[in-house]
Amino acid sequence: MLLVDFLDMRMGIKKFDPTSSDFLPSVGALIVVYQPDWPRLQELVRCLVSQVRVVVLVNNDDLPIEASEFFLKAGAISSFDCLKVLNLGGNLGVATALNKGVEYLISQQCTLAWSFDQDSVPAVDALENLTAAWSGAQLAALAPAIYQEDRDRFLPFLIIDSTAAVSAENIVEPQEVAAAITSGLLFRIDVWQSTGGALDSLFIDHVDTEWCFRARAAGWRIVAVPRARINHQLGQPGPRFAWRWGPHVIQRPPLRTYYMLRNGWLLGRMAHVPLGWKTYQRAQAGKIIAVALLHGPQRWQQLLSIIKALRDACARHPGFGE
Repeated sequence: MLLVDFLDMRMGIKKFDPTSSDFLPSVGALIVVYQPDWPRLQELVRCLVSQVRVVVLVNNDDLPIEASEFFLKAGAISSFDCLKVLNLGGNLGVATALNKGVEYLISQQCTLAWSFDQDSVPAVDALENLTAAWSGAQLAALAPAIYQEDRDRFLPFLIIDSTAAVSAENIVEPQEVAAAITSGLLFRIDVWQSTGGALDSLFIDHVDTEWCFRARAAGWRIVAVPRARINHQLGQPGPRFAWRWGPHVIQRPPLRTYYMLRNGWLLGRMAHVPLGWKTYQRAQAGKIIAVALLHGPQRWQQLLSIIKALRDACARHPGFGE
């Protein structure tokens, strides 16, 4: 008996079988919410409830969400049997929210989780294209193409080449990738649980990247399916880098700068993370720091966040792997 099968029995997880006649009905959607754009969230819920067995909305905000009042008035759903809201009572982070959401999907006998950010909406055929591509051994997750509406471009995937170098590349055909973002990711719940789920200590940034690396290190595959599309909004583009010639940049608050840098550096110290990540992250960290100090809001706080991120990454907070 495989370890994953043994853990499934102990935790009451329904056995995954993509050849089963109820393969599609075993999909549950998981949305992590924090101070959302309500019309966008309504659109997402309305899109999902007709496609999956259940939708669980994990609310990281201090203010509770009353599904029966809000979504009924908005016309997003007609019945609440398919929607569950988990109010966490405060911001516990994306990682914890994902783990809580997966626990609920297990209680609903789901075998696959389809996770979403609150700013994403899938194309009408996204789930169909993802499930149609489910084939081959040791497949943990399928990732759609992420179309950034406000930038009119597709988000590249992380690829590992034959030299172990990590790079961000656009792809047009299904292929194995190093990692994918949470939004739109369709993953096996049994694999999520057997590999330990999301790392709570990361809190927000690189939570998805770290789990993908960990799953791959355990022998599982992450495959991108460009034909499946998720429409995503990141907000209005910021100023051009260096004010004139460079590309539009993403302006982050100091706290996000901290987590992007700290978690990126921490991943470089984990044994299951590809060797090429350190080189890739070094370049990404340089860009993040430059943008934070040249264009970021609260420049002094940005500098303090960068220093704190470096200090905390070097200290290796308890709870992080080697």
